[in-house]
Amino acid sequence: MKKIKFFGILILLLAGASSVFAFPGLGNADGSHWSISSKALESLFGRHQGTIVSVKTMPVYGIESYEFENPTATNIILWASGGPDLYNFGVQESHSQSYEYKYKDKMSADQLKAFENKSVTDYLIYCAGYMRRIEAEWAAGNTREAAYLTGFFMHTFEDLFAHGGITNAQHLWLEDNGENPDYNVDSYLAAVDSTGYFIESLINNLSSEAAHNFMQAVTSDAYVEPLSEKEIKKLLGKGRDIYLEGIIYVAFTKAPDNCMTYAERIKWDSEALIKIFCSSVYYEKLAEIKNTDEADELLNEAGYTY
Repeated sequence: MKKIKFFGILILLLAGASSVFAFPGLGNADGSHWSISSKALESLFGRHQGTIVSVKTMPVYGIESYEFENPTATNIILWASGGPDLYNFGVQESHSQSYEYKYKDKMSADQLKAFENKSVTDYLIYCAGYMRRIEAEWAAGNTREAAYLTGFFMHTFEDLFAHGGITNAQHLWLEDNGENPDYNVDSYLAAVDSTGYFIESLINNLSSEAAHNFMQAVTSDAYVEPLSEKEIKKLLGKGRDIYLEGIIYVAFTKAPDNCMTYAERIKWDSEALIKIFCSSVYYEKLAEIKNTDEADELLNEAGYTY
């Protein structure tokens, strides 16, 4: 048996405050990224999360460690699907979100389009980097690293359904007004179905060697050594940012009513983005994107509507 450190409820104790804050989706409960990813893998390959034999919780921060009977590549994918909430909490592209703008300012139609275009192109460039790495790791037969990066990126794809380009302030406003997008049932069900489609498309779009290694890994019950915290930091090039970014979000993010003025206008065309991620026509072009001009060309080809 081997411990897989996973992301349970994160407790943030702010100086001088007694409130306890928890971010949704950091565990394996219904509605979490683990849950979405697990259902998608089960629908495709009949894979389930395996048997959890113990759970330990880190004092103060509440990050949970799950101990599995026999960890597999599937477990690593599921474990990694919560990763961006720990390591990329402050990287909005990782959560299919836009960065903040000045909510008090009036914006013309051209300004709104330019803002959305910049957000989406930054997002595609971010995603292209992960797609290149996923292909390379599977092709090289690096099962542990490939599985982790696959699950890590699945989080970003799944967030497209809950967030679709909203900012942190808009997310918080929706939470405060009883419309938390992370708990929207329709978005959750759409994410489950589309994540399965994404995984299936990914396998079809990978090189033959990478696809073979992927399929062999996700259909096997063979023991796979989980990555250590040190290995994850090396793989991602960074450690956990949630300890700082989570506090900033809870303590300093403001959600004035005017943050919603253009919320619908800056929402992304998720259908076109799903087409880019899942269609063989666009897969290689996505992986090659390195600048805004290339992203713009791909968006136009996919029929992206602002």
